[in-house]
Formats: sequence, structure tokens, C-alpha cells
Amino acid sequence: MPTRAQICAEALSWAGTPYHHGAALKGVGCDCIGFVRGVAAALGCLPPQWTCPVYSSEWHVHQHHDLLVATCEAAGCVRLTLEQAQPGDFLLLQFGKVCSHAAGLLPQPTIIHAARDFGAVVRHHLTGDWVTRLRRAYAFPGVQEACP
Repeated sequence: MPTRAQICAEALSWAGTPYHHGAALKGVGCDCIGFVRGVAAALGCLPPQWTCPVYSSEWHVHQHHDLLVATCEAAGCVRLTLEQAQPGDFLLLQFGKVCSHAAGLLPQPTIIHAARDFGAVVRHHLTGDWVTRLRRAYAFPGVQEACP
């Protein structure tokens, strides 16, 4: 299994990838879920048989089903408290009725994520409104080491 430092490095290598709903291709296009899925797939963090469900870009506005949480748990990701989260883990944020956005956690604390409003995978400090929307944190299966 990869280290948290390797996860951070892979996540950073996605910076600038254009936003594209439902995609997960570094340098070509991804959404927030596709970004996390792509990082995990590149490092062998997800079981080969796992697939991401098909989802609407607005499911979180109309549904109370926490699809993103269910997807993380079905992939075997390890739930953490927000206080336990370290660089190399990923965070779920609430927009709409349920958790609907995923971001990688980097040092300082900084997040990296595919954001429709920014049009690409971007990184920025975890402050202000972003902090108030934090709901959950997860580690990829098998990743235990602290990030240097």
C-alpha cells in the first residue's frame, strides 16, 4: 500500500486537470469523486472489482440518500474523525442536503480537489466556508503511516 506522502504526490500531479462531471482521467478531465477515485486507482488503493455508481451532477440537491458516504464505505475506506485526518486522507464536504464534495487533504492544511466553479483540479487553504462544510474524513484502505 502507498504511503500518505505518495498519495499527496499523486494528488498534486492532478493539479490543472480540467473539471468534467463523471470523469476520472488525469490531465484530461475529472470531477471531485473522479479525482479521488483516480488518485486511489493510480496507487492501487481500491479493490480491482470496485466500481463507482453513476450519479447526477445535482443528486445532492434533490436526494437525502448520502450516496458519497455509501460509495466511500463500499470501497473499504476507513472513516476517521475530522481531528484524526492527516495529509493523504480525503475529506467530504456538504453542499446541498448531504455530503456531495470530496477533496484530498495536503499539509498546512491545504486541500486539493476538482471544483466545477474553478473549472479544474485546484489547491487552496482549508479556511472559511470550506471548513464549515466539512462533515467526514476517510483514509484509503490499508494506509496507516503518518505523512512526514
